[in-house]
Amino acid sequence: MIEKIEYLIIRHTDLMDMCSTCSKRMLKAAQEGNVDLADQESFNRERLVNIISKVQSAIEAEIKAVSLGEGAEYLVSMVKAWNNDLELWLESIGKLDQEILTALDEVKSKTTQEISSTFQNKEKIKGYNLSSVKK
Repeated sequence: MIEKIEYLIIRHTDLMDMCSTCSKRMLKAAQEGNVDLADQESFNRERLVNIISKVQSAIEAEIKAVSLGEGAEYLVSMVKAWNNDLELWLESIGKLDQEILTALDEVKSKTTQEISSTFQNKEKIKGYNLSSVKK
């Protein structure tokens, strides 16, 4: 039983690392202004988060099912370390999310300025309707 919990915790930690990597790729894409790639990475990250949630639920179910006895001290220390890793990961993902939002907000501002500039230029050109000029 403890071996299964240990395997699930290792799997959970690996998935958290993959999610962090995906978040970093999403940040890089957002900073480069590649919104399509950032969007694709956000879908990938969402799938990873769903898998992480399922693995975490399995871990919690296994922990509830284990009987306290031999190996209980090892199990408690393993769960505490996993909980600590989980808290640190959540904190780092929160920081990455803030950076991603900032980068995407900058892309949004640039896009808004470009749209405004294009619209203004179109309106200026519209005023020069040469078909109505007398010859």
